[in-house]
Parts: sequence; C-alpha cells; structure tokens
Amino acid sequence: MPHGGNIFCAADCFMKHTNRENRILGIVLAVVMVLAVVMASLIPAFASESQDQLDEVEEQQEAAMSERADLEARLVEQRAEVDRLNAQVDAKQAEIDAKQVEIDAMIADITEQRNSIDDRKEGLYDRLRSMYKKGSVGFLDVLLSSTSFSEFLSNMSMLQIIYRHDQDTLEALEEQYAKLKDSMAKLGKAKAEMEFVQAELEEERNSAATAEAELEETLAYVQAMIDQLEAEKIELEAIIAEEIRQAMAAGYVYTGGEGMYIWPVSGPVTSYFGYRPPEETNYAGTTDHAGIDISVPTGTPVYASAEGTVSSATGWWGGYGYAVVINHPNGTSTVYGHNSSIAVSPGEYVAQGQVIAYAGSTGWSTGPHVHFELLINGVNVDPLAYL
Repeated sequence: MPHGGNIFCAADCFMKHTNRENRILGIVLAVVMVLAVVMASLIPAFASESQDQLDEVEEQQEAAMSERADLEARLVEQRAEVDRLNAQVDAKQAEIDAKQVEIDAMIADITEQRNSIDDRKEGLYDRLRSMYKKGSVGFLDVLLSSTSFSEFLSNMSMLQIIYRHDQDTLEALEEQYAKLKDSMAKLGKAKAEMEFVQAELEEERNSAATAEAELEETLAYVQAMIDQLEAEKIELEAIIAEEIRQAMAAGYVYTGGEGMYIWPVSGPVTSYFGYRPPEETNYAGTTDHAGIDISVPTGTPVYASAEGTVSSATGWWGGYGYAVVINHPNGTSTVYGHNSSIAVSPGEYVAQGQVIAYAGSTGWSTGPHVHFELLINGVNVDPLAYL
C-alpha cells in the first residue's frame, strides 16, 4: 500500500516539522524573556534622593507654618492684653491727676487758712503791744483808769469780749486748719496708693510688652525659617527637574513622583514645565510652559492619567490642536494636547489607563508629541511631581 504509506509518512513528517517549530518557538520565547529580564536590569528605576530631601523640607515647612499660625494667634492675645493694661494704666493716671487737682486745691485752702490765722494772731499781738506801750501794766491800767465802778466793769467786759473773740476766732481757724491738714493727708495717702497700683500695672504692662516683643521676634525667626525652607524647596525642585532630565536622557524611568496619576504615554520628555527659551518652540509657542511635552510617534495611543469625566471643553483648542480634558473626582484636571484624533466624547466617564486619544502634531506643534498638563484647584502644576 504505497499510497497509504506515503500518507502516513507525510503525516509523520508534518508532526516532526511541527514539533521542531514548537521547540524553536519555545526557545525564541525563552530568549525574549531572558532579554526582557536583562533589559529591565540594565534600565533601573530613577528614585531621586533630592525628592526625599524635598519631602523632608516640605514637612519642616509645614511644621514651621503650623508654629507660625500658633504664634500669630498667641500674638493677637498678647497684644490684646497689652492694650487692656495700657487702658488700665491710663485710667489710673486719670484718677491720680484728678486726686492731684484736689490736693492742689486743698493746699491752696490750707495756705489761705494759715495766712488768716497768722493775720488774726498778728492783730491780737498788735493790740496787746499797743496796750502795753500805753502803760506798764497794760490791762490793769485800762481798768484802773476807770473814773467809776460802772466804767471799770464796762472796761473789763470790753477787754474780755475782745480777748474772747480773738481766741474763738483763732481756735476756729486752728480747727479748720487741722481739718484741712487731715484731709490733705488722706488725699496724699489715697494718691500714694493709686501710684502704687499704677506702678504695679506699669510693671505688668512692661512684662506683657516684653512678652509681645519676644513673640514678634520668634515669629520673625519662624517666618525667616519658612522663607529659607521655601528657597531650599525651590532649589531642590530645580535639582530634581535637572535630575529627571538627565535620568530620562540616560534611559531611566522616573519613579520619584507621588499621587494617583500615570504617564499618558511612554516617551522622552522634550519640554518641561515652566519657563522655556523661545528657540525651544521655534518661536511659535509660549515661553511659560503649562505642562510637559512627551515625544511619541503619530498614532500612539494616549491613556487617561486617572479616572474621571471627559470635559465639555474636549475638542479643537486652537494652539493645542485636538485636546482632551478630563475632570477627576478629587477636583483636579488633566489636559492632553496635539492629538491626531480623539477617542472619547464629552460627558463620558473614563477609567485610568483607558485610551482617550491618539498622539499627533495638531495645533501649534513642532512635531508629534503629547502636551500633558495637570491642574490643581484650577492652577497648573508641574506634572512630574505627581506622575
């Protein structure tokens, strides 16, 4: 049965050929897997130490800002305390001034009374001296010069009345003088007490003012620390950006970012966030770059960096060309520009990693790439810090 034998022979040959191809395919697959492992080891991930330093600086800055807020609150309370003590000192000074006016008036009254007493005494002494000069025995001469007993009694009565009147007047004046001196002593004591209280208030006010000055000095120190940390932060961000440029140029993959966002495409970054020289865009684009440009061939699938809803702004954006805008649940937004075509519609909810467009060079573009932006609270930020 030569024919049948040929059939079996052909089948056997086919099976041998198939098995040989399977073995070759298995070898090829094994080689590919080995090469993949080797390539993965040759292209390590880039994790910047500067990023760790930046994280530490941001933590320190956050702590310093919290301390600043606490100091500002304490300073407000301290200033209120100083104002309260100032008001008390001023009020006590007004009381002291008023009391001094009373004391000054009392001194004037005392002086007047003293002068009146002196005048009365001087008048009495003048009369006595005059009477004494008229005779060697004074009062006795007046009495003995009487021509009758009735005149004697009359002269004696007159002398008694004059003397008693002068004495009563002097006693009244002395009593009033003593009362005035006593009142002035009480006023002086009250004033001294108020001055003592005022001195204590002054001491409290000075202590409060010193505490206020110390708080202001500490606040200034903390603010200087915050400013220094901000300067360090800016410097570290610049270092990180340069490290990213160098690392990606060397074939590294940047893994130093944080957050929920993935790269929309895989390719080298050809233009970074922030200022860029006009020649970088052939003088056709803005020097204030709102995102990053990732170079990829036309038609490369563009993936959603995070889940969200496609914005109604999606479509033709002039200089952006065909652009997709996605609003994310956390309030952020991402923009994908210069696409050759768009694969989603406004209002559509997309998952992270879903194809939303295909890369191109539409709009103001120097070549095929994806212009990628990240907005937080409506403000553009450097996407590299969040990818």
